[in-house]
Amino acid sequence: MDDPIADMILAWYKRVQSKELSAVKFGALAGVPISMLLFTLLISNSTANVICFFAFVVSCSFIIFSIWLLGQILDNPTGTRAMQEVADPIREGSEGFFMTQYGTIFKLTLLCSIVLFFIYAVREPIAGSSLNTYFSITGMAFITAISFLIGAFCSAIAGYAGIWVSVRANIRVAAAARNDYNKAL
Repeated sequence: MDDPIADMILAWYKRVQSKELSAVKFGALAGVPISMLLFTLLISNSTANVICFFAFVVSCSFIIFSIWLLGQILDNPTGTRAMQEVADPIREGSEGFFMTQYGTIFKLTLLCSIVLFFIYAVREPIAGSSLNTYFSITGMAFITAISFLIGAFCSAIAGYAGIWVSVRANIRVAAAARNDYNKAL
């Protein structure tokens, strides 16, 4: 079965693993603390800003690291043709189930965001809150509903990524277990 995303990740992984990019890898690793230091010295030393920037840099670093781990997984053999003939329908079925399940969840999420909007739109402003100076009640209701939708979307992405990786990793684990149980682990 054609898998262009897996092929793209595997090509990136093999390019990163090449000897000529070893300096770039070490530079990227050193880039995290250097960017923190430069941010603190040149941009802002406010604790809240430093924490937010640190969370952003660490999150981006771990996304790149997880894609690298995925490349390492995808670099392993997928087993015999018979194993692949079993794995392909499992992959299709799990992705189809995900789309059906999240289609229903999307409808409920949309309904919940509308309910959240109206709950926040009809409430009284909080006395003494600094948010009242920046946002109207309708603005806060809109921001809350949109934030809920963004959170649900990110949750769906995480769920799909989990299914996508697991169905591709499972066949590689089964193929490795045919020869070496330690490699399968």
